Amino acid sequence: MIIFPFIYIYTFFIALLKILYNKAEAVLLFLIFGLPVYITAISVCNLYGFTSIIPVLQSFKEMIILTTLTVVLLNLKKKIHFHLVDKLVLAYFLLVLLYALIPLGPNTLLQRLLSLKSIAFFPMVYFTGRMIDPSKIYLNKYLNYICLLSLAAAIVVLLEVILNRHLQTLTGYADFMYRFFNQESTGNYGLSWTFETQNGLRRFASFFATPLDLAAASVISVAVIFAAVTTNNNQLKFNYFYLFTILATLISITFALSRASFVSYFILFYLYLYITKRKYWLLVFNTFLLGIAILAGILLVKSDVIEYIITTLNFSNSSSLSHIIDWLAGIESIGKHPFGLGLGTSGNAANSIGSTSIGGENQLFIIGVQAGILPMLLYTFLYGSIIYYAIRYFNHSTGKRRKLALMVLLIKVGLIIPTLTSELESFNFISYISWFFTGYLFNICNSYTLFTNRLIWERK
Repeated sequence: MIIFPFIYIYTFFIALLKILYNKAEAVLLFLIFGLPVYITAISVCNLYGFTSIIPVLQSFKEMIILTTLTVVLLNLKKKIHFHLVDKLVLAYFLLVLLYALIPLGPNTLLQRLLSLKSIAFFPMVYFTGRMIDPSKIYLNKYLNYICLLSLAAAIVVLLEVILNRHLQTLTGYADFMYRFFNQESTGNYGLSWTFETQNGLRRFASFFATPLDLAAASVISVAVIFAAVTTNNNQLKFNYFYLFTILATLISITFALSRASFVSYFILFYLYLYITKRKYWLLVFNTFLLGIAILAGILLVKSDVIEYIITTLNFSNSSSLSHIIDWLAGIESIGKHPFGLGLGTSGNAANSIGSTSIGGENQLFIIGVQAGILPMLLYTFLYGSIIYYAIRYFNHSTGKRRKLALMVLLIKVGLIIPTLTSELESFNFISYISWFFTGYLFNICNSYTLFTNRLIWERK
């Protein structure tokens, strides 16, 4: 188990050293290889008695982003022309920061500042990608790294399935979550209900924090694969490496048993085939899905899997029902307190400081309950704006810009349902990767647009 703390700490220090030597792109090494094992790594440290250093290890993820952003800003050689999306991100951050500073709600200033991190640290990640020197990042290399991560995750999942045991039962996960997040062990496997379905099916997380985290990461990997293999004229350059990665994502998302991410996973296939105008492949994909459904019906008609699907669709599943109850609680709270209850009153932030969480299970409601309607609407409008501009850049760009636009578009669309059914910004790998590459997209596309506009003006 010591391999996980080693990976986490090693990637942090290697990336940090490179960043301090003005290689800011090295932050991606930590984001891709260090963040996925974050909870597993510090759980193992707690298991082996290194509890005192865990707060330091927990700070690594914020420390490396803030260090990278500082280095990038100090080495900035051109004037930044702010895009609409930049302004929306900044406005959201400043508004939530205000909520952290004013004495609103039951929590102390320190608790509010810690809660600020849970819903408003992503702007730091965004601006790190937005301000970094775009010429320093070889995009295909980091896309391939994400594919390697997916392969490794699937291998661990298969081992869990074969052994019929969660990795987290070996890493001290339950004790760590109780000690640091006040979450007692529940369920049949000594972990939490997140690791199983209502009827007892195991949900595996590989080396990620939870099955939901693994499933959302699989959605990101599919977006990465499609971006990596698509040429300017929408031709596909598949090879065995990408085919095996697709298979790996299917394995991971199947055994994670996350309904939201599973639906999103297949939506991405439809979206990709639609925007690349592949009518024939749409027909083939529909036929493939129909065949899979028939085969599943034949083989699994008496299986717990079918029961799990049916109870999900008719909302008799306790997990589905809890989503609705939490959403209604969030809507009621926002209706009664349109300016929010204060930071630390919803989501994981509330759980970690020992207070009651109101209206969780939805990223928008978690923001709205704490900071009111305006930040929630800002976040929603920001999300929609990113999708809108990603479509525009995809349709009017070539090469690296087009590839990145396709990736960001698929990621943001693929994460819509998980955003509505979980606190997505608490999934470190998902949040950091998504927002870094979003910032990087507006970095290279906005710079290119300004450059071409200047050329046109000069020719006139």
